[in-house]
Amino acid sequence: MGKNKETEKENKLGDEFDPVGDAVVRNFKLITIEILFSIAPMIILIIVYFYKGNPCSIFALPEWSFIAAILFGQTLLKTISGSVAFASKASLDYQPVILQASLIIILGLIPSLVILTLILVSPSPKLGLTISQILLFVISVMTFFLYGGFWNWELTRAESVPGMNLLSIPEDDQV
Repeated sequence: MGKNKETEKENKLGDEFDPVGDAVVRNFKLITIEILFSIAPMIILIIVYFYKGNPCSIFALPEWSFIAAILFGQTLLKTISGSVAFASKASLDYQPVILQASLIIILGLIPSLVILTLILVSPSPKLGLTISQILLFVISVMTFFLYGGFWNWELTRAESVPGMNLLSIPEDDQV
């Protein structure tokens, strides 16, 4: 029987070539790399503070809020660009996307910037601010990984593999 060339390709482990699975792994790697580059300055600061013998003051650094704001902004960017790419391939109800973008701004970006400002103007940040910024940092990483990853996946599919969007409407069925 004639198999197409994609199914005949094998990866290094001997499994059949899976374009969707490979794209998911590639997207996971891209999002992970972006997160690692975003938190790289904090890794350096953690090393320095441990070297100086003052590891507890790491959590009061304003950089946690700064990086959280960057990750929320990047998530917003991926949400908008991914939804636009998705909409170019299929019809998209924009209300959920607008809701997602609004929630990222209202519950993530703005609180991160407010906490960043309060920590910067405070001579010694209170425990509540420190906990809040660490919590927002963790939420920003998870949000970027989940929402940013999903919309990055849509953006990648729309740009690299025409017609691969599983939710797209074939041209024959359009009214």
